[in-house]
Amino acid sequence: MEKQDDEVVIRLTGYERPAVLPSGFLGATRATAGGSQAGADRDREFIPPGFLVPVKTYDTTPAARGSASPKDIVAAPDELLELELADGGTLVTTAENLRAGLRQARPDLLAGTGVLLDNLNTDLAAQRGGLAGVVKGFITTISRVRVVDTAQDSIL
Repeated sequence: MEKQDDEVVIRLTGYERPAVLPSGFLGATRATAGGSQAGADRDREFIPPGFLVPVKTYDTTPAARGSASPKDIVAAPDELLELELADGGTLVTTAENLRAGLRQARPDLLAGTGVLLDNLNTDLAAQRGGLAGVVKGFITTISRVRVVDTAQDSIL
């Protein structure tokens, strides 16, 4: 795995899908007004449109991994990653935080400074058992999201 500067290289097996804003971020972009007043239930903006920009989405289900070749993806350290899990859970982190966490907890899942996501996927499935263990997969989708430049935002 090769990287330049402080980029994070992630090795995964799966297919690239059209990039969309993942469901874990959609809840953050809309807030529902409370109360029983008429019209109070309409959605209102919480995170401005365009603030989160989808970069790439990868299908890493067992079916995709069974027919795809491993690939290295390069993410900026502050790029957001959403890992959708087979049991319905979602992990949202930055590429650097994923790498740093694995460096401390599971250094065997790093190759140089890159993340071996396939190994993590297989290990998590074996540990969790159940459906994930049977299908040999725990992480079903990886989405990369970029936060636009916040320098012009007076709140951030």
